[in-house]
Amino acid sequence: MPPRETIEAFDRFLVKEATRSDLMVIGGTALALLGIIQRSTRDWDVLNPQLMPY
Repeated sequence: MPPRETIEAFDRFLVKEATRSDLMVIGGTALALLGIIQRSTRDWDVLNPQLMPY
């Protein structure tokens, strides 16, 4: 499944489960989502940071 479709499916899952998550996509998948590269990737690099407010 292409990256954007995967994120949309995950969003629907989170809504169905009445939960949310703040994630940061990095690496090749992030570049594909930004349209910088066209190749597909077999894995996702995802961080779940707990950023502290300033």
